[in-house]
Amino acid sequence: MKLYMIRHGESEANRLRRHAGWGQVPLSEKGMLQAEAAGQKLKGIPFGRVIASDLKRAMQTCEIALPGCTYEKNPLLREISVGELSGRNAQECQALYGDAYIENKQRQDFTPYGGENREMLIRRAADFLRQAEQFQEEYVAAFTHEGVLRTVLEQILQAPRLRQRLLCGNCCIAVFEYTEGIWRLDGWNI
Repeated sequence: MKLYMIRHGESEANRLRRHAGWGQVPLSEKGMLQAEAAGQKLKGIPFGRVIASDLKRAMQTCEIALPGCTYEKNPLLREISVGELSGRNAQECQALYGDAYIENKQRQDFTPYGGENREMLIRRAADFLRQAEQFQEEYVAAFTHEGVLRTVLEQILQAPRLRQRLLCGNCCIAVFEYTEGIWRLDGWNI
């Protein structure tokens, strides 16, 4: 099975440099164009299953990239929750929470703000991979978020510090292959 994981296009939160987390943030105009371009790269692949995070920006990317497709919504593909930081920029957050915000952001621990931490994201990504291992389709598309995509990559490559070393821009497409019980990276940023 080949699993194509696609990060959503630029959202309004990305454009404004604001935390989004589980906020229902739409794509920007640029994000819509990125989704169209991703669709051109995915054209002709006979996806037997299409899945999207249940957050608006991922669903919009899916609908634009693969127009007319039927897709499942899967909350396991959601970005890390940032709780009450959603919709705020870094300067606002630092003014409200001081240096603790910077430290928590670096550790990816948003639990003090009603969100998730890195371990919770890792568990969700692992749960999604276990689900994917049961898929019978030859080609699967999953529209998701940067945090999930990077976490899946780290789990498959067993390289926990990889996240800062690879670019994962909006509409990044990664291809993973699952055969004989083993996950492999087949392509990154295709």
